[in-house]
Amino acid sequence: MKRIYLIFLLIIAQTVFSQKDNRIENIGEATSQLLIKGDDIDNFKYAIKIQSLYPNEDFSKFKDSPAEVILNMLHGAELELPKAWNEVVKESGEYKIDKTSKYVFTYSHKMGVDNYIATSVIESQSKYYAFSYNLLQWGEDIYISRFYKKVMEFETVEQIDSNPFVIIHDEMQKELNEIDENHSEEILIGPQN
Repeated sequence: MKRIYLIFLLIIAQTVFSQKDNRIENIGEATSQLLIKGDDIDNFKYAIKIQSLYPNEDFSKFKDSPAEVILNMLHGAELELPKAWNEVVKESGEYKIDKTSKYVFTYSHKMGVDNYIATSVIESQSKYYAFSYNLLQWGEDIYISRFYKKVMEFETVEQIDSNPFVIIHDEMQKELNEIDENHSEEILIGPQN
């Protein structure tokens, strides 16, 4: 029983300590303010940009190397970020998140050595709205590497507390279902030559 309790405490402590990281709280607040204003993400200092990660780097030297795959993944994240952000902004407008709204706080959870998931909460018209994103730590800096294209409405903070990462879970489940559907279609149709 003591082992189960210790494991439980370690899991809770990791979540609580990661929530106290001021860098992530600052990113959450800045991102929420950006959403409240309805601004674009193009020049946002926390949005992932390859040039920020590799200043003054000659990318041609990575050609045909394993590093090229990582660079392509980072470049894909950089290109997708504004599109996903625009979806979040569009959905926030439907919920009447506007300049009278205010930032509440950000939940975060460390997923690996340099990856976090985060959910920021905004209060507007006596309701709470959450949106989620992934963070990538690069040295001492942290960048947003992905937005989930959904904003959820809650009546109370306690509803969010019960599952702060529900948006991420739902989106990941949706993506897995799409992969399964595509894979099933390939099996039924057979390989295309």
